[in-house]
Amino acid sequence: MTGTQAIERQIVRRIVGYDAQVVTLNDSGQWAERLISVLTLTAGLLVVGAVFEELLWVVLGAGTLLTLR
Repeated sequence: MTGTQAIERQIVRRIVGYDAQVVTLNDSGQWAERLISVLTLTAGLLVVGAVFEELLWVVLGAGTLLTLR
């Protein structure tokens, strides 16, 4: 292996290692965003459900069907 190839290998290893760390951080961020979205949707459904009870049952039924699908 020449010196140039060794340098290329080091650069690639640094880039791949850096990307792995970024992906790990992004996964945590995605879970946090998903949790916030679910909590917001739940609160919104409770508010709407207090006013439109029938609509709440339709949305819950649709959510159940999407989950089972």
